[in-house]
Amino acid sequence: MTKIFSEIWSRAVMTLLLLVLTTATAWAQFVWIGSEGVEQVNTGLDNGSGTSGHWFSYSDNGDGGNSKVVWGVELDYDDPCLFAPVVKACGGISATAALGDGTLKLEYNPYTPFVGVGFNVAGEGQDGDPEPADASAWEGIAIAYTCDVDATLELGLGDVDATIAYANPFVTLPSSTTGNVVRVRWSDIKQPDWYKGTTKVSGEEAASQLVCIKFKVQSEPGDYHFNIYGIGSYDAELPTTPPVTVTEQILMDGDVLTGEIDAPTCIKIADGATVTLKDFSFDHKNFDNAVILFSCPGITCLGNATIILEGENYVTSIMGMYPAIQAGPQGTTLTIKGSGSLTAKTIGNSTSIGGANQQDCGDIVIEDGDIFAVGDMVGAGIGSGYQGSCGNITISGGTVEARGGMGGASIGSGYQGSCGNITITDGITKVVAHYSGMAGVYIGEGSEGTCGTVTISSNLEDVVTSGWDMDNQQEIKYCTLQPKNTAIEGITASDTDGAWYTLTGMQLEGKPTAPGVYVKDGKRYIIR
Repeated sequence: MTKIFSEIWSRAVMTLLLLVLTTATAWAQFVWIGSEGVEQVNTGLDNGSGTSGHWFSYSDNGDGGNSKVVWGVELDYDDPCLFAPVVKACGGISATAALGDGTLKLEYNPYTPFVGVGFNVAGEGQDGDPEPADASAWEGIAIAYTCDVDATLELGLGDVDATIAYANPFVTLPSSTTGNVVRVRWSDIKQPDWYKGTTKVSGEEAASQLVCIKFKVQSEPGDYHFNIYGIGSYDAELPTTPPVTVTEQILMDGDVLTGEIDAPTCIKIADGATVTLKDFSFDHKNFDNAVILFSCPGITCLGNATIILEGENYVTSIMGMYPAIQAGPQGTTLTIKGSGSLTAKTIGNSTSIGGANQQDCGDIVIEDGDIFAVGDMVGAGIGSGYQGSCGNITISGGTVEARGGMGGASIGSGYQGSCGNITITDGITKVVAHYSGMAGVYIGEGSEGTCGTVTISSNLEDVVTSGWDMDNQQEIKYCTLQPKNTAIEGITASDTDGAWYTLTGMQLEGKPTAPGVYVKDGKRYIIR
């Protein structure tokens, strides 16, 4: 009996030990991939403060150098994730190391200018200083990067750095402009040869008291670009090639966009410009592996803008938080017109034509053209995105078909969003507004949203129909606004008298003589 109990106890202890070891192994791994759009590195060793893994930058300024890190996008100084805009736009910590020697102090050892970036492993303590953690279980470090010159990966030890004259254990990362993945064991990371001090720290010892991990660019004065697009423990799976980054194109007055965009680009229309889309195509699916998925609308209006349509045009959003065509800020007007067509589609929480997720935009005017606008999720088809707002929406001509997402109106506000007045005049050929799920309306306020006055010309009729959405496998309903079948009589100019009006409401002086359609006594007449 004792022997049986002993065996059961041994197996229980072994099972518990395996469980502990398995748990330790799970915590022994970490990975961060920039193209996922998250700035903070989840090290798994946070001290409970939630401050670990945030990137920081440093330079030789304290030693008299004038080097600096030049970022390609504006940083968010109001957010603990300071470099989030960089990660989202570039798929990593990407910048230019602008190195300048200045008057460097040579207290410890002669050196060339440097800058660097890094993140804390455990986070800050109550005193605000970063604390150490035991990262031995990582077994080492893997890093995916590009850099114009050789760089170094260094192990930061906090207060210990000064005691070893900043001769921190490091490993050289060879230069690469096409992308490189380097994996190093703790034992491969050593102090520099120039260090002659008595306090020695091996890579394994540094890992057991690790404060931060640093990527350092140190070279002769000049500008050197780098991008850290992945980092993790020794066995972490990292991308082998860098993400495709975004270029910017600003359209000026008179510019014409034609053909298909074959490279990830943020297209912007300058304030006050009139541009033409002529048989133009911009499909985000062409760049599924690009960081552009995190960065910008299909077309952004920087202010007042007019888009003229010629031929067939197709524009999609580049991320769900942005429209296919983003109208300018509040107080501006986006005008769309022309004889061509436009298909505009978005994914996620924004509208297709109008405002982005939780952002505001100005007025939207459609004067002509064949427009097909498809919103998604909780954005409107034309109008505002989720918790965003847009100005007035006016449709005075052309053929317009719009579909909002679940909770967004087809034409109006997105879920919990708002819009100004909506006006649809009888100058249109037809307006089709698809029923959009929870919104409950075709034209006006989305679910839990608000909208100004909706004015639809009395000369338009509303026909509600339904069908089957093959893409989403569900029944859809939509309303069609089109000119009413009013009484029309064929007459000659000499047969008339009284007040005559054009279809736009302008009263004529005397009898109309030119051929056309006119209004008299509430009826339409054709003058032949």
